[in-house]
Amino acid sequence: MDGPRTLKSGEMASLGRLVNIVFQGKEDGSMLRWFPTLFSEKNLDNLFVFADGDRIVSHVGMTRRWASIAGCTIRVVCIGAVATYEEYRGKGLATQLLELACKEAIDDGVDFMLISGGRGMYRRAGAADVGADCRAALTPELAGSLRTGDVSVRDFVDTDLPDCVAAYRKKTTHFIRPADDWEGLLRNRCCACKDIDLAVVERGGCFSGYMVLGKPDKDGESAVVEFAGEESALAAALAPALERYGAARIRLHLQDSNAFLKAAFERAGAAFDSAKSPGTLLVLNFPQLTRRLRPFIQEQVGIACERALSFEEQDGKYSFSDGQETCFVDGKMAAAEFLFGQSEARPTSGPLAKAFPVPTLIYGVNYI
Repeated sequence: MDGPRTLKSGEMASLGRLVNIVFQGKEDGSMLRWFPTLFSEKNLDNLFVFADGDRIVSHVGMTRRWASIAGCTIRVVCIGAVATYEEYRGKGLATQLLELACKEAIDDGVDFMLISGGRGMYRRAGAADVGADCRAALTPELAGSLRTGDVSVRDFVDTDLPDCVAAYRKKTTHFIRPADDWEGLLRNRCCACKDIDLAVVERGGCFSGYMVLGKPDKDGESAVVEFAGEESALAAALAPALERYGAARIRLHLQDSNAFLKAAFERAGAAFDSAKSPGTLLVLNFPQLTRRLRPFIQEQVGIACERALSFEEQDGKYSFSDGQETCFVDGKMAAAEFLFGQSEARPTSGPLAKAFPVPTLIYGVNYI
């Protein structure tokens, strides 16, 4: 067995057969097309594999990106397309590959991993469900109540790209995307294992935002994979989007920063479900991450309170202190929940309650 190691040039076809068979049940599947930034010759150093002879038999894929969380620049990797042939399972191959990916990420100064799954291997490493979000679903009738005559939807054209990039950068949390991310989306028109359309929203003939929409599924539902721009225009655009793509229902993932959309959907009578952020989150460098989040924390609690806060990690235990009260949690999973999710250890009032949870980073078209 050769590995763990990174993929070599010329082995992409063998890797493609593995991930197609595991995820789609056939050799000639769509995985390489669906994830062009992951399965790229430029990304070979982030594709960790075991080979048996000339056959790739196990894989853990990764992309590395900078991102912004409420103005704080952090380093993140995304993990996906984790696959092992059935006859090679139970040997710990994927676990070894994940460990190698974690080591490479830590050496590169990464703060945390986003993992597109919640299997036991990730949980044992300390990955946690985070976020306290919601999903909203609207029918054409409900969306129609939000419609305004000055808002329209049209197909994306190449000259829209600068406006889309600028709108995305204004989101509270966002990836700092290289051109490859946008080019892969526009070239292949697929995301998150879905064929998609990129719709531009205009108000009075002027750019107001965009929506990345999955093609309607067998039940007629279309998921908005990503959206950005003026939220009042986006709300008004849902009805024409439903009509344009022949969908019976449209679903969006909303965060606290989408307060306008939440309120508008509530008034319209939309159905809501509570939701975690997609995938799981694994903290890799707790001291560095909490340092990088200090500007956001200072905004939440004020300069004096922020200076009194301290965060420490020792022997797998984590402490969060405001100078008067200290909260202790055990393990990476509990630390991630304290930072980004729901945690019984977090106080309900005081500086720590104001500082946390931190907004979560949503994949959008960066999903792998």
